[in-house]
Order: sequence, then structure tokens, then C-alpha cells
Amino acid sequence: MNAEVAYVFRHALLRDAAYQLQLPGDRARLHALAFELIRMSCGSAPPVPENLELPEAAGYRAHPVDPFAWELAEHARLSGSEAVAGLRTGYLFRAAEFARVRFQADTAERAWLEMAEIVSGVERACCFRWAARQMHLAGKLGRAETHLKRALSVLREGGHRRDEGLAIGNLALVLQHSGRIDEAMRAHEEALAVHRKFGDRRPEATVLGNLALLLRESGQLETAERAFHEALAIHRQLGDRHGEGHVQYGLAGLYRETGRLEPAERAYEASLAIRRERADRRDEAVTLGGFANLYRDTGRLDKSEAAYRDALAILRQAGDRRFEGVTLANFAGLLTQTGRVAEARPMLEDALAIHREVGDRRFEGYTLGNLACAHFDAGYHEGALAEFEAALSIHREVRNRRLEGMLLCDLAIRLALIGRVEEARAEWPRGAALLVELSDRRSLEVREVEMLAACTKAGIPAIL
Repeated sequence: MNAEVAYVFRHALLRDAAYQLQLPGDRARLHALAFELIRMSCGSAPPVPENLELPEAAGYRAHPVDPFAWELAEHARLSGSEAVAGLRTGYLFRAAEFARVRFQADTAERAWLEMAEIVSGVERACCFRWAARQMHLAGKLGRAETHLKRALSVLREGGHRRDEGLAIGNLALVLQHSGRIDEAMRAHEEALAVHRKFGDRRPEATVLGNLALLLRESGQLETAERAFHEALAIHRQLGDRHGEGHVQYGLAGLYRETGRLEPAERAYEASLAIRRERADRRDEAVTLGGFANLYRDTGRLDKSEAAYRDALAILRQAGDRRFEGVTLANFAGLLTQTGRVAEARPMLEDALAIHREVGDRRFEGYTLGNLACAHFDAGYHEGALAEFEAALSIHREVRNRRLEGMLLCDLAIRLALIGRVEEARAEWPRGAALLVELSDRRSLEVREVEMLAACTKAGIPAIL
């Protein structure tokens, strides 16, 4: 043990011993004094919202007290003064928000949960919802679901049907990301019905945008596009820039998948501008990842790689494991496309581990399919074929028909390469039909070129 470590260790022991020597009443008075001195040094009292429904939508506004908010909340708790203790909720709120904007999800969760223990009713449910939000972003879907179910229990017990809609909408998104599509669809529809019954336009638009994402992923493209545009109109009417940025990102993805690349680029630009305007770094990274995909589609490979790298750096800082995994898998596709297969394979393995860690079945299937292609191309045919089947099973489970179509075509190409012609002839039309049905001509055209090259290499008639 070096001198510095020994000093810190002994100092902590002496501090704790000195603290315990104080009588309980004296300790409480010292905590109250410390609370007042720290608070006075920070100037005016910090702003606290009138309600806790949508703190993120209002945007974070820094206050000098924020770095000390957690410490102030603890001094208030231990002060023994009802007047001081009554101020604790405000400082826990500031501590939670300060942790959120610094991507300290576990600290923010802890602050919200402590706050939940000293408030009641709708406010208590809101604390559980915001704790769930932090866990959702950190990829801890099980903990997010637990917190949301606690929120729903509080709201149902109190008969707060209007606020119940918010928690159901949050739960729908957790279910969606964990691959429980039927449950997610029912929850989205229930939340939407509640918001429309009470005329709550902002959360109605939020649920519409999330439902549109689910419809898009399951191949219901026309319905998804209508829902996106309806949500966008509401957000604009309300001046809700946060919601508008979210919907523009979803629309951009739909345009890209259906080959409308110019509208996709405009929608990505609009989303990125809003997210930078609001200094939403995590959301900025998510949009950058989408832009990287579009750059790759349009042959701007240097810009694509730069955008992937920028997005990954922010996502890792933010602790967003789910989108880190998504971006890693997409980046690996670019590396494969540019001949850097040795770099791509471990990246795909890392992405697959993340998706399994966070329980994201949709992107687990996507990444496993990409890994199957990489393993097959490296000569591991039997193992890769098992991975193809596992990935296809996941796509069908979460009803991602576009990825199923793409992977069926990828499988057919590789079956043709190893001379399993009849199997290739069976799989190709199934995949191609799905891509045609979903208006994804671009993905099909890329695979048609690959299939013709595979058939030529294998010395067999063209399978198209």
C-alpha cells in the first residue's frame, strides 16, 4: 500500500469514527447546518417542475446547485428537521436530471427511486417511469419493465386512468424492443386509446410515432407512414421539437428502406438539426447512425465510416448499449463491403453479445444473420447454416418481414455457391417476394447481382 492510498484509507476511518462519536441530535444539527451552507453558496433555489410527467421534453436547464444536489438531498434526509427534509424531493429531482444529462443511468435511477419513496400517487408513478426510462436507455430492459409495472400498480390503485396511459405507452416500447410484438401492439393501442379519450395530444403523438416504428418493422408500411405523418403534424402543432426530431428519424428510416433516398436524407437532416439544436447528444448519435447507413447506400463510404465512428463515441459515452450494438452491426456491414472482413467479424460478435445482454430480439436476429454470412464466407458452412436458421427464426418471431426477406436471399446465394441448387431455388423466390411486397427494390437489386455472380462461380444456371 503506497502512502497516498494509506492516507485516504486512514482518513476515511478517522472521518467515520469522528462522525459516530457525535450524539444523534448533534449530527442532525450538523447536517442541517451543512445543508444551509451549501445551499447558500449556490445562490437561488433551483427550478423544480410543477409536475413530473415530461421533464425531458422541457429540456435540461443547468443550475449551480446541480453538482451538489445529491449531497444536499442526503443532508436534508439526515437533518432531523421537517422543514429541511421537506426540500429533499427538489434536490433529488435535480440530482436525477444532473445524472441523466451526464449519462449516469444508475445514479439517475437511484435518485428517482429514492424520490418515489417520499412522494405519493401520480408523482410516485412518475418517479418509477423515469427510473424505467434510464434503465431502458442503458439496455436494462428487465429493470425498466419492473419499474413500469410498479408505476402501473400505483396508478391503477389510485384510479389515475389518464396517467396510466403514459406508463402503458412506456411499457409498450420496452416490450417492442424485447421482441414481444403482440404484447407491444396491444399496449400501444391501449395507450393511444387512453390519450385520445382524455385529449392528451403530446403523448398521443409520442405513442403514434412509436407504433409507426413497430408497424414499419413488421412490414405494414402504408399504415406506418400514415401514423408517422399524423404524429409529425401533432408535434408541429404543439411546437414539440423533441417529438418532431424523433418522428423525422423514424420517417427517414422508412423512406430509406423503400428506396426514397432523397426524402430520407432530408428527414435525417431535419432530425439531426433538431437534436443538435436541443443538445440531445444521445439522440444526435442515433440519427448519425441512420445517416451513416444512408451514406453507405449512396456510395459515400468515407462519410459513412466517419458518421459510424462519431455515433459510436457518443453512444459509448452515453452508456446506450442497445444503439451501440445496432451501430456496431451496421458498421461491420460497411467494413465487409470495403473488404475489411477480419475487422468486421469481431465487431459483429461484440454487437451480438450486446443484443443478447439487453434482450433486443430484433437486432439479435439482424446481427446473427450478418454473422452467419461472415462465417459462411470464411468457410464455416455448417455452423453458418445453423446461424441462418436461428436468425430466420428470430425474424419470424418478431415479424420483421424485411429482414427475413433479405436473409432468405442471402442464404439462397450461399446455397448456390456450394452446389445445393434445389435448396437455393426454394429459398430465393420466398425472399425476393417479401422484398418486392415491401417495396425494397434496392436490397433485392443488390442481391440479384450477388446471386448472378454466385451462379456463374458455381457453374450453374442463373437462379432469379
